[in-house]
Amino acid sequence: MNLRNPLFLLKLEWLKFRKNKLFVVALIMYTIAIPGIYLGWSSLNISENNPLFNKNSFLQFDKIWDLGAYFGNWILFFIAGFLGIVSISSEILYRTARQQIISGLSREEFFFAKILLSVVLSLLFTFYFLLITPIAAYLSTPDPGNLDFLYSSSTGIRFFLMTFSYFVLGQILSILLRKNSLITMFLFFSYAMIIEPLLRWSVHFKLLEGRSFLFYPMNVVEDLTPMPFIEPYKEMIDKVSFSLFLTTKESIIFSIVYLIIFISLGYHLIRKANL
Repeated sequence: MNLRNPLFLLKLEWLKFRKNKLFVVALIMYTIAIPGIYLGWSSLNISENNPLFNKNSFLQFDKIWDLGAYFGNWILFFIAGFLGIVSISSEILYRTARQQIISGLSREEFFFAKILLSVVLSLLFTFYFLLITPIAAYLSTPDPGNLDFLYSSSTGIRFFLMTFSYFVLGQILSILLRKNSLITMFLFFSYAMIIEPLLRWSVHFKLLEGRSFLFYPMNVVEDLTPMPFIEPYKEMIDKVSFSLFLTTKESIIFSIVYLIIFISLGYHLIRKANL
C-alpha cells in the first residue's frame, strides 16, 4: 500500500471542510462548551455547606480534571460523533468520494485521510481542554500555590482516546451504512444511549456473572472519563461484589483495542464499498 504524503491528505480534508457550515458550527460549539462547563457548574445553586457534595471543590485542583473530562465526554459524544459521521456520509451522499477516487485518489488514501483528520481534530480538542481547565481551576482556587497542572498524567491520554474513539465510531458506522447523515446519527446515538445499555443490563448482566458486561465499546469509552461525583458514596459502592466501572488501565487498554478493531474494519469496508 503506497500512500501519499500525510500532509497532502490532511490539506485535502482541510480544503473540503473549511467552508462547511456544519463543521464550523460544531467547532464553535465546542470552543464555547468547554469553558461553559465551568461557568455553568459555578452557577449551580447548591449549598457550600453540603457535607456530601461540595460544589466548589470540583472547580479546584485536582477534581476539576475529572469534572471537565466527564462533561467533556458528553459534549464530544455529540460533537465528535457528529463530525465523524458527516465527514464520511456527506461525501458518499454527494458522490464526492467516488469523484475523488475516479480522479486518482485510492480508496486507502480516502480512508486514511479521514482517520488523519480525526487524529488532528482529537489532538486539537484535547489541547483546548488541557488549556482551558487549568485556567478555570486557577480562577476558582483560593490559594493555588504550586499548581499541579499534571495531577493525573493520564488525563490528556484518556481525553484524546475518548475523542478519537467517537470520531472513529461515527466514521465506521457511516461506511457500514452508507446512508445520509441524519439516519446514521440516529442509529449512532440510539446504539450508544439505548441499545448497548439494554444489551448490557437486560441481557448480558442477567445471563453471565462477573464484569464482562462492562467491556462493551461505548461503555469502555465512557469509562475513560468516569463520573466524578461518586466519592461520597464510595464505601457503599465498594460493598457491591464487583466494580460498576472499569479501571483507568482497563479503559485505556480496551479503548485502544477497539480502535484497532474498528479502524481495521473500516479499512476492509472501504476497499469493498460501493462509493
